[in-house]
Amino acid sequence: MESNDLKIFARVVQLGSISRAAEALGYVQSNVTSRIKALEEELGTPLFTRTRRGVRLLPAGELLYEYTQKILTLMNEAVSVISNCNRGLRIGATPAITTGYLTKLMMADSANLSVYTRPADELISLLIQNELDCILLNRSVKHREIKSIISHEETIGWLTNGDDIGIDDVSRLPILVSRDQHCPYRLATLDFLKRYEIKNYSLVEYDIIEPILIRIENGSGIAVLPKRLMSEKMACASAISSDLPPVKIHCYMKTEGTEISPGIQEFIHRIFSEYL
Repeated sequence: MESNDLKIFARVVQLGSISRAAEALGYVQSNVTSRIKALEEELGTPLFTRTRRGVRLLPAGELLYEYTQKILTLMNEAVSVISNCNRGLRIGATPAITTGYLTKLMMADSANLSVYTRPADELISLLIQNELDCILLNRSVKHREIKSIISHEETIGWLTNGDDIGIDDVSRLPILVSRDQHCPYRLATLDFLKRYEIKNYSLVEYDIIEPILIRIENGSGIAVLPKRLMSEKMACASAISSDLPPVKIHCYMKTEGTEISPGIQEFIHRIFSEYL
């Protein structure tokens, strides 16, 4: 029994007609008829009965169709898993996560890892469309088509160019934030300013994280960011960072039709091993 014969059989069942199945598959009708006949001879029983409108399944055909669906589903799954292993992982991440978690991994595994750095909304859309295998986000997402498979809490703080600043210094220096209104580091910054009733501050917005890090290093701004983003030229202002709540990092996959492949399991271990 050949897989192509099962595909032809399934198409005939779905369309209820040998002629319509032949047209849909791009075959001549006699070819489809001969493949159905070959299946019937191999199984030793008829699968269809003819009607005025086409064909109708007999009990043996109904049973075969049930197994055919399972077989074809498993075949498609096997092709998907094997092709995914061959092409490497497609990982999506927000800018801060790419910088903080993926840069070193990209340098080590550039041949097996493709990283897409995009805003969170765009990453979610790409994941749903099967353009990505998993995504890393620094926020909680409730969507019926995606699920969080692992998460951890990262420590954040006020990053400076080395000076241990206090509350009174916050309004004196430019405060650097993401332009993304839902960025958790931006939200933590604004919450801090509100709680401590800090006014007359200067808020400078950026679309990407690199200029924020550069300005912190050269002393022309401060920002609430993950401590893991600190370079040798930076420090965390511990006096005003202790009550900043941690930010949860999630790894998301599609809810339906996907398994956690060995490649994704290894990726998760390498990214989150210090937290597992």
